[in-house]
Amino acid sequence: MPCKCRFECLPRHYYWACIIIDIIILIVYLEDARENIYIIQSIPLHFRYLPCFAVMVLLHLLSLILLIVDAILVYKVKFDAPELWMGIFVVVGVCPLVLGTYLFHDLYDIFSVVYMFNTKQLNDTEEMYKCCGMLGPPDYNYPRHPGPETCYRNKTVTHENLYKRGCVGAMFPGWIVFLLSNAYAYSFIMVFVLLVLHFRMKALYQRIREEVEGGRVSRRSFWV
Repeated sequence: MPCKCRFECLPRHYYWACIIIDIIILIVYLEDARENIYIIQSIPLHFRYLPCFAVMVLLHLLSLILLIVDAILVYKVKFDAPELWMGIFVVVGVCPLVLGTYLFHDLYDIFSVVYMFNTKQLNDTEEMYKCCGMLGPPDYNYPRHPGPETCYRNKTVTHENLYKRGCVGAMFPGWIVFLLSNAYAYSFIMVFVLLVLHFRMKALYQRIREEVEGGRVSRRSFWV
């Protein structure tokens, strides 16, 4: 006998689906913020582009605040299918965030692989390009640790003979400008998308509240 049962999506189903979506978004944002803080801590304090990284983290935090405000506005009233799609659009808004930080994470993944498995190759690169580490001597925790001999001119371990330039900058001049320009572009796109969603959500909230106050929609129908 064929089953005649039918599952009906009630408003509360949409509500909890969007709660799950927002939880996932929050996890993504918080994890990405943690990664960016780790990167900032790993970069030497005298690194001239350090303020740029800090600004990017602030942009991400701004987007996170907008996301929380949107969640509060939407979940205070009845939630139906069109607003569910708006929640999905918020998830799509996370994509620029991921793209904006991918280059940084990928770069540091390369660093860790080089340090762990290709130390000889890195030393050969330092000797060839007259550089030290990937970003500079602080990669070796200098001056607490002197680093390998290949970081020094004629392999004479003295402060005067130390190569100050990192191998990434020596091999790819202007790499940090390219890196930051891409990351900044994605970050500003992300903030713009979430700003649009923020005001769109606010307009939807106002419309639904008017329907509830006018008696056209029951507030109780949101839960049952």
